[in-house]
Amino acid sequence: MNENNLNQGNLDFEKMNATLADPEFANWYYNEMLNKLDSNLTMDEFINIINSYNQNKLQ
Repeated sequence: MNENNLNQGNLDFEKMNATLADPEFANWYYNEMLNKLDSNLTMDEFINIINSYNQNKLQ
C-alpha cells in the first residue's frame, strides 16, 4: 500500500480498527461477501463496506 492510499479520504484509523474488531461486523462482513461473486476488493471498496456498516449501525 502506498502513502497516497493511506492519506486518501482522511481515514479515521482508530474507528476503522474498532469496527474491524467488532464481532458483529465480522458476521455482517461475512454475509456481505457471500452475496458478492467477485471477492477481489480494492482498498476503496473495502473502506466503503466498513463505512456502509458504520452508517447502517447508526440508523
